[in-house]
Amino acid sequence: MSDTEPLQEPADAQSADRHPAAVRHRITGECCSSACGRRERLVVLGAVGFIAVASFLLGANHSRFLTCEDFTLSGNSEPPGCTPGDV
Repeated sequence: MSDTEPLQEPADAQSADRHPAAVRHRITGECCSSACGRRERLVVLGAVGFIAVASFLLGANHSRFLTCEDFTLSGNSEPPGCTPGDV
């Protein structure tokens, strides 16, 4: 192998483990089986639901705490209607 060739992951690990459903299954798979009780399942589903709602609300209200400069500094394009920074 030469120094210029990029390192590659095994084919089975390239896409399957990066999919959100695969990540969710790794986190909740054991608890959602028959080995866990109803309370544990509700706690896990509640936590996943809370994170989903909180993520949506943060994204929908990004203009309250992120400025156009924050997007530029991170290497992303500025979203339409972003809040200009302090001038």
